Amino acid sequence: QSLAARGLDKALVVLLIVRLAVARALLTDAEVVLLDEPTAHLDADGAAALISDLRRATADRIVVLVSHRAADAESGDARILLSRAAEDPSALPTTARFEPLASVR
Repeated sequence: QSLAARGLDKALVVLLIVRLAVARALLTDAEVVLLDEPTAHLDADGAAALISDLRRATADRIVVLVSHRAADAESGDARILLSRAAEDPSALPTTARFEPLASVR
């Protein structure tokens, strides 16, 4: 039976899956946590709230957060920006730049 036939909104199911994945990552004793696009399906307010919660929950860990959303990196300690060749947007990143952020705590 499809999600729609069960009365479940696909977007809601995706959000629940993402939240469960983030919760599982936070419940581990790992010193390094990798989060790939945890805010991808959230609106701006929801994304900001999640990033704030993640920052508090992972204060004693290293977090590598992969995101296309620039606002997700604003509260981080540093970021690595990847760039592609302008003539081929489908190409793999060709340059990387490390930037310490002023908001280092």
